[in-house]
Amino acid sequence: MYLRVRSAILLIPVILAACVTVPPEAARVQLHSQMSSLLQDCRRLGPVRGSGSRIISKENALEKAKVQMRKQAATKYGADSVALINIDPYWNEIVANGVAFDCYQNR
Repeated sequence: MYLRVRSAILLIPVILAACVTVPPEAARVQLHSQMSSLLQDCRRLGPVRGSGSRIISKENALEKAKVQMRKQAATKYGADSVALINIDPYWNEIVANGVAFDCYQNR
């Protein structure tokens, strides 16, 4: 019984670490899964990059990488959109690259 309780307590931080928190600045940036015609009237601002550790799971790492890209687009460029260009899966992390855009200049 004691071992189960102890194991459960030790597992809680691992579960909480698996959650991806989206900061407010990243939440304002929409993510496009590829370059599309929706972005043709947008102003291209520059490259963005995000990465996530694969320690917990591949899916969690990808989500963290996408959130980092969105946050970087917002803080570095003041962007409102990001197009995902490619995803590089390495043995210990996933790296996502994209391009930041300003699509809603009249906000």
